[in-house]
Amino acid sequence: MYQLVATDIADDFPPPRTVSGGRAAFPAFATSFVGRSAEVADLSGRLVDPGTRILTLLGPGGIGKTRLATETAGHVSAEFPGGAAFADLVQIAEPEGIPMAIAQAIGVHPEGTASVIDIVIAEISDPTLLVLDTFDHVIGGSRTIADLIARCSALTLLITSRTPLRIQGEAIHQMLPLSVESGNGAVPAAVGLFVDRAAEHGVDIDPDGPEGDAVRSIVQRVDGLPLAIELVAARVRLLSVTELDHKLGQSLAVVGGGAADLPERQQTIESTIDWSVNTLSPDQRMLFQRLSVFPAGATLEEIESVVAAGLDGDALDLVSALVDNSLVSVITDLPGGTRFRQLTVLREYAAQRLLESGDSEPTRSRLVDHYLTAAEAIGRSDEQGIGLREAQAEHSNLASAMEWSLGAGRSDDMVRVVYNLWPVWFNGDRAGEAAAWLHRVDQDPVSPELDWLHGMFAFQTGDYVESADRFERALTGFEANEDPYGIALSRVFVGALSDPVEGEAMLADAHAYFRAENQHLGQFLALLFTSVKVVEADDLPRALELRRQLLEDARALGYDEVVAWSHWNLANALMGLGRIDEAAEENRIAFETFAALRYHEGISSASENVAIFAASNEQWEPAVLIHGACEAIWDRLGVRGWWEIVPHIANAMSAARASLGDGEYQRLEAQGRTLAVDDLVELAQATMSS
Repeated sequence: MYQLVATDIADDFPPPRTVSGGRAAFPAFATSFVGRSAEVADLSGRLVDPGTRILTLLGPGGIGKTRLATETAGHVSAEFPGGAAFADLVQIAEPEGIPMAIAQAIGVHPEGTASVIDIVIAEISDPTLLVLDTFDHVIGGSRTIADLIARCSALTLLITSRTPLRIQGEAIHQMLPLSVESGNGAVPAAVGLFVDRAAEHGVDIDPDGPEGDAVRSIVQRVDGLPLAIELVAARVRLLSVTELDHKLGQSLAVVGGGAADLPERQQTIESTIDWSVNTLSPDQRMLFQRLSVFPAGATLEEIESVVAAGLDGDALDLVSALVDNSLVSVITDLPGGTRFRQLTVLREYAAQRLLESGDSEPTRSRLVDHYLTAAEAIGRSDEQGIGLREAQAEHSNLASAMEWSLGAGRSDDMVRVVYNLWPVWFNGDRAGEAAAWLHRVDQDPVSPELDWLHGMFAFQTGDYVESADRFERALTGFEANEDPYGIALSRVFVGALSDPVEGEAMLADAHAYFRAENQHLGQFLALLFTSVKVVEADDLPRALELRRQLLEDARALGYDEVVAWSHWNLANALMGLGRIDEAAEENRIAFETFAALRYHEGISSASENVAIFAASNEQWEPAVLIHGACEAIWDRLGVRGWWEIVPHIANAMSAARASLGDGEYQRLEAQGRTLAVDDLVELAQATMSS
């Protein structure tokens, strides 16, 4: 973020209301907020009350829970020093995905074998507001929330749900429809919303004019439900308000009140959606239904490939009609460009209609076919960095396709998709989820892709015996299939787990293949593991040369954290050669990136080097404090520091103990273990600057 400063122009402004670090952005709304200002004020007051830990906005689909939560969070975020974050739970399939969604919202990496909730709690030290949207989608995860709120005193939760969580400390705000009746001569909120949305469609209406009665009739027919009002208001370009009122009265009478076992207001919203969808052409209606297989929304390419298949007319024209009728939202702030996404209540409605039409299975099958082509193109392109960021935005769509494939005889195809997108899972954020899915795959005989994936996940958890066996089997299978990409990819990891001489030869073959194919990620991993083998062989000058090249490969790949790890690896090689000042500068670059990404393992790894450098300058107290804080992070993550650094930190702490004495050393290390991550970052930064 930048601020323009010029002579005689004000330059003193309060902090902007925005998210910090790598936190997920709050949803952006293109329309104005109408009708609930008093509720925002009331909810804001309740949230800043220290006695409020969980506040749930309760109401049926379409009543405006997400919008109210977002507006309230924006209004009150300045009162929370730790900021505000937003977790969209509609994009996860099971309650087990809640911790991951929260971690992504807060902006931290799930790492090692640590509980994701433990990492989230360690990250939150200042009072923080977290919005959990559409919790009813994963209501079985209430215990996770109870555990989180009990252990994290700095956290306040604002939750939207159709049903209460029923956990201790939960406060409820029951949302009601917008007022349809006048009070004190004011325009009813529901009428105000209709007039506002009609104006956005280019039609100005005076609520006190001749059309006012028709507007009041319309909002009464739809019970003041905001989504229903928006759906109806989208038609004002085609019909006058009076005609719209008459048509709506006839249509709602025809479609009825919805399923008899639905709550009254849910019947109203379903009937209104029925009315709106029935005004579409058959192809527009089918596109609306098929779009429901994309929980994260679909790109135009996906709509053309999967959703619009066999339909008449241009795909963009068809989806534009849905946007014009408020049945689809346009999302523009995700990797990969514009996505078209349905609100939860609309997607649930569309999914049910798709199932009833008999077109659900063919649509999902086309989605798997699309992924087979797209995943291979992304995984093997020379612009993997760009494609893989897009694939991460696609995650909930992928997860949905993976789950469907298990019972539809397409799991072998989805194994190949997951294999081609392996860096998405290897990056750590989704490894456990993908590994659990793989164990449910029934594939006989086992494919080399499946063996390779099992090997990769075993490698991540440190089970090198299982990993080596799986990678060897995968390599044999790829050789039998004459698959050069699979052979090279397997050799990278088989080489990493082999003795230095044999391993370096395999890694050289893999690096040559990936270089010829211009695949930067493969080059990077092959070179990284080669440099490790060279360090194992105690050839540090050559390791330094390789790691300088590694940094260039990382920059070509374009992942910030990979670039940071490359600076850190370069620092380690320089440190091994005794070039401390150069090592400190490379480590500083890595540290700053890890701190900005809230990457705990990276922060701890770079901070350990800071402790080593501090000890070399006889800065004993900060060195031991930092070491203690890093040890606490390693314990929490369930991993240890990199073996290459172990002798350096051991020597540094031995010197510190000898200088300080056992008692003072132990006191400082214990104090360091109590430091929050933010405290460690601040201490390491101060130590680097001194």
